[in-house]
Amino acid sequence: MGRPGTSTACELDETERRDDRPDELQQEEADLRLSPGVDGEHRRADEVDEQVPGRLRVQHTKLRKDEAREDQQRAQDLDELMHESTSWEADLMSRRRRDRVRRTSSGAVAALTIAAAAVAAAALGAGAASPAAAGAATPLETLVGERLVVGMQGTTPSAALLDRIRRGRVGGVILMGANVRSAPQVRALTASLRAAADEGGVRLLIMTDQEGGLVRRFRWAPPAVAAEKLGMRTEGAIRRTGRATATALERLGVDVDLAPVADVPGVPGSFIAATDRGFSTNPTRAAKGVTAFAAGLLDGGVAPTLKHFPGLGLAATSTDDANVRITASEEALQPGFVPYRRAIAAGVAPVVMVSNAAYTAYRGQVAAWSPRVLSTLAGLGFTGVTITDALEPLARTHRVTLGQAALRAARAGVDLLLFVGSERSTDAVYDQLLAAARDGRLPRAALEASAARIEELAATYAG
Repeated sequence: MGRPGTSTACELDETERRDDRPDELQQEEADLRLSPGVDGEHRRADEVDEQVPGRLRVQHTKLRKDEAREDQQRAQDLDELMHESTSWEADLMSRRRRDRVRRTSSGAVAALTIAAAAVAAAALGAGAASPAAAGAATPLETLVGERLVVGMQGTTPSAALLDRIRRGRVGGVILMGANVRSAPQVRALTASLRAAADEGGVRLLIMTDQEGGLVRRFRWAPPAVAAEKLGMRTEGAIRRTGRATATALERLGVDVDLAPVADVPGVPGSFIAATDRGFSTNPTRAAKGVTAFAAGLLDGGVAPTLKHFPGLGLAATSTDDANVRITASEEALQPGFVPYRRAIAAGVAPVVMVSNAAYTAYRGQVAAWSPRVLSTLAGLGFTGVTITDALEPLARTHRVTLGQAALRAARAGVDLLLFVGSERSTDAVYDQLLAAARDGRLPRAALEASAARIEELAATYAG
């Protein structure tokens, strides 16, 4: 997910093409511009500065006081420059941001509570359910609907999409380049999506790809540079960039950033390296950058998404364009796990995107269709929400229907199913998944386990 070709630059009118970004973004880009003799992360690993402190955990409470003040001022300046909010609007958004960060820090406890409830419900389901329990059971329609993250057409949501949201047939919406014209337009768009969810009494996760560099849906918002250049900065600087990114996204009504890329380029011709999307070719250095950026997003109350497990650093071609098979052994894949291990141990990985590549190490299966891949991720200590990469390219490159691609991922145990195609196609997939739930191909216990994780994520970040 996150093809450079989906940039919004070609869609902006002449007024919006002006470089009227906040000064901090223009300065960030200037500061990071390399001299001609420097070749980014394509230098040898032994040239990487390994003097950066090797702390495993990024502690949210250990920012120096001056850094904290700087973060606060940067966020305030960004708000004023981008949105020209009135004082009461700024106060309201500040309260929302503080509340969201507070919910983020307390989310782990709530997750355990919800997970325990799900286990209890499953145990009760093994026997005769009581009348009260039966009456409280979540309808299959809701259990299926909240797993779908769908795309939309145009810059305003259709009546049909809003109706699906109200009815609980959609759990999330992803904003792509075609949905973006300006900050006020995006805020109006997300407000209408959120209003529909409120009317239906459901929560909705609004997502986007804001990696930096070429993959940046909101061209006026940070990061101004790609991960490769960010990876050359200190952990503190990367973290501040992550927080500035979260500030911009939160102001636009976005809950989840499908970033950072945790892939570690490891072969000549790596497409991740070619597009500057990886933090480093050195696994430890990459892990520090990934963890710092994710921590910064969390500081600002936006959920980060590490991608694309178990790694696309060994791929020469994007899975958006081809049927990619990675023939490396499980041992050879291990260096690519380092960023995931570090971020999970630091508690900054609430969401992980699973790759659309197939892996010889996992019986040749596509990662999104492989229970073994999900088990491997769990073995790293991950207990959060998993999400597929966009399923339309997967279906096309593997010559299956979109419904089949989605059903295989759901049966493997991936929680959220990501779609970027037409609204009509995703509505049809919903019907197919609901039929599978009704006939037992998607067991209720598995649906409820995913629901517990998704609902905790939404309770922490949505809105």
